[in-house]
Amino acid sequence: MLIAVFLDHSLSYDRTKDAQAIGACIQNMLLLIHAVGLGAVWLGEILKNKDRVRELAGAADDHELMAVVAFGFPAENLVKGKRKALEQAIICRK
Repeated sequence: MLIAVFLDHSLSYDRTKDAQAIGACIQNMLLLIHAVGLGAVWLGEILKNKDRVRELAGAADDHELMAVVAFGFPAENLVKGKRKALEQAIICRK
């Protein structure tokens, strides 16, 4: 299943605040999806096709695609991603 998240420019008064709120909302959705035993992923590459997604979703022209979340039952044979260790990703300076 997919959840498409749009920013309605006609209702937006501060793009930065709205983008931050959308990110927080998506994070909460991902946590809830995980909590009920499903798997989910926040799709990034799909933003390259935002006009087509907006068209398929039937969204108005003043609705900007901000994200798509795909979720469902996780595969049995999970493949672990290749990510940097936390120590490599965070820089701490005193």
